[in-house]
Amino acid sequence: MTSGGASRHCGTVREPHPIFRHEDDVLGPAATTEWQAFVTDSEGNTLGLVSFAREES
Repeated sequence: MTSGGASRHCGTVREPHPIFRHEDDVLGPAATTEWQAFVTDSEGNTLGLVSFAREES
């Protein structure tokens, strides 16, 4: 039996960073900032992650 991903390299390719500010709801939720990050999974695939964060008022 193997430990799965524990013996394989996983890591961050690019740290989370803001890529776009949504003023309206044309491309995403209005009044949010779109964040993006990239990671590598246990099989060596690069995965893109996206998040929409509402700004505090």
